Amino acid sequence: MELDEIPRMTFNRLVSAELEAQLSPGGVVRPLIDMGLADPRVDIQLRTAGGTSWATIYLGLTSVLDVVEGRGRFRFRAARKHRESGRFEDSWSTPTSPAALPVDGVVEYLARILAAGAVDARYTRREGQVQTTISRTPNLEFGMVQREALPSFPSNPARAAFVDRLMEPTLAALQAAPEPPNWWPGVRDGGAMPRTGLETDLIGIDSRGRLLVVEVKPSEEVKGLAWAPGQVRLYAEVFAAWASTDPAAVASLNAMADQRSRLGLPVTSHRLAEGSPVTIAPVIAAGPTPIRGLVRDRMQRVHDQLSTRPMVFGSRIEPVEFWQFDLDGNRSDVTTL
Repeated sequence: MELDEIPRMTFNRLVSAELEAQLSPGGVVRPLIDMGLADPRVDIQLRTAGGTSWATIYLGLTSVLDVVEGRGRFRFRAARKHRESGRFEDSWSTPTSPAALPVDGVVEYLARILAAGAVDARYTRREGQVQTTISRTPNLEFGMVQREALPSFPSNPARAAFVDRLMEPTLAALQAAPEPPNWWPGVRDGGAMPRTGLETDLIGIDSRGRLLVVEVKPSEEVKGLAWAPGQVRLYAEVFAAWASTDPAAVASLNAMADQRSRLGLPVTSHRLAEGSPVTIAPVIAAGPTPIRGLVRDRMQRVHDQLSTRPMVFGSRIEPVEFWQFDLDGNRSDVTTL
């Protein structure tokens, strides 16, 4: 694929100066950020789109509160499934000045929704538990910058056409496997080839200056881990295409990391090198217990078959790595597949 065939992509989640000021120590909504930082189950992410910025407080995989800013006006937002159990008031969603924000009431809401049992456990166990732990725990060798990451495309049709083209070698490799076993992708589902979402679980930077593209799986998820090499290859290709065509790619990602650092949010201390091509490191991360030998074997077999077909942007992408984590965020195993 030639560079001029790649749709224009951008990726920049820097929030506005107005929102950053209120999220900072001494800011009006800082008490909510401090509550999140004090709870090891919670992760805080920054977002922006179309002139609106927001900070999301996640409990595991679910968003329990957004602090939203647009045109200097602020409001709070919560998913319908959490409003009743947390007693979130509709009036809190009305835009207002920072000084008029009902922060005390929202602090009480957040305390209620973070209480044990207030949120369905399916959001806080397994993948949500592992993803939050990795995201919150910067390591001397690596650390994360964003979760649920995907570059922006000019349109949904442009994105779909581009991703379909990236998937062609992967699906062709799977279909060419000699005598695939009954658990094989495309076999276990009655001939339907695997489908994947487009958002990367986590992106980060390591001490080697590589952009980490991370797919997180619970250790016991046999089917998901077997297909994870296909998922992470796709995500790595999308970010490689973005880094190849967006002149602001390195500056944008470093700026996002710097903003998280200014706010005291967990973030890597490493940065991408300005003026150098970005190297992508695709990573499959599993936890909180060691994966079984059967799972590792299946993952390796799928990876080896996928490797028979080159990736479109393979020159920028390093070999897939497998990382094992425990619940304290310690990385106990690093393997190149």
